[in-house]
Amino acid sequence: MKAVVLTTSVVVGVILVLGSCGALWTATDKAAKPGHFSRPKDSPVEVAIQEPFPPLPHQGESLGSTYKLLVSRTAKGDRAAAERLFNDFSECLRIDRLDAAFSRAVNDKTWILNNPDAFKGFGGDPKMNRERALDQIEDELDEIKNGRRLCAGAPKNIGDGRIYQIALAAARAGDEHAVACLLMAPYESPPINDQQGQTYSNEVMALARSAIENGSWNVALAMMYVYSGMPRNGYSQYVTFVDPQKELQYSELVRMGVPDGSPDAMHLDSRLKLLQETIPPDEKAAAMDWARQTYRDYFFARGPVFSDSLPCDH
Repeated sequence: MKAVVLTTSVVVGVILVLGSCGALWTATDKAAKPGHFSRPKDSPVEVAIQEPFPPLPHQGESLGSTYKLLVSRTAKGDRAAAERLFNDFSECLRIDRLDAAFSRAVNDKTWILNNPDAFKGFGGDPKMNRERALDQIEDELDEIKNGRRLCAGAPKNIGDGRIYQIALAAARAGDEHAVACLLMAPYESPPINDQQGQTYSNEVMALARSAIENGSWNVALAMMYVYSGMPRNGYSQYVTFVDPQKELQYSELVRMGVPDGSPDAMHLDSRLKLLQETIPPDEKAAAMDWARQTYRDYFFARGPVFSDSLPCDH
């Protein structure tokens, strides 16, 4: 997303303050493709994989014209369809939310376009701050305009929570980005009961463990959030735990992937220092040993964490 570019340092900071739907789709993972991780053996969901499938519609075709086909082929075990459905649907959901936010903002007297004094209380030059904000708004409006082509004919009730089923199907097919989004759970959740929430937690955490063993930095970043213990609701509350030792494990792991001397590294070092002060020495040593071993086993060859990495940018 061009208009809102967050660095790893921002992600780590936000992580600390952020605060199904019916039957779940099913899928059996017989043979993971290159770049995919296998569905965990302890996953409660089973699905038959039928391959090969014919080519999907051309990338960029409207979701209105592809949605039913992608849903049907996902249900039959088409990995590519599951990932395409998640990417297109989540992008249209993001565009829908962005469009709704602008619709609300235009009627808000305090919004920067309606309030010439909006930046007088901030540091720096108010005029330059306002110009930067206006540039960002223009970029976001362009995104909405461009997104409307992809999202033409998308389901009218796109925000009804079905994104969780769609993301689960993609995650079972090996989409690590979908796993990170399931951990972050940034979408509005439909009403669920404890049994549904626990089922979700069991499978998503199993998928996350498999993704970590495949060296997924997105999932490692998301796991820092999972164990920070910030209160959430809906599905997200079932993948939120208060465990400073595990939070330290994943923070140390991510730090190993951040280049020394970078702003991200300095921010993480400050955060790690605070975390280490809250954990007994033996638990701290165990967490650091786990991070070093996990990095050597699964992440060493995956390269660094890029400065604009986000666990889930949908």
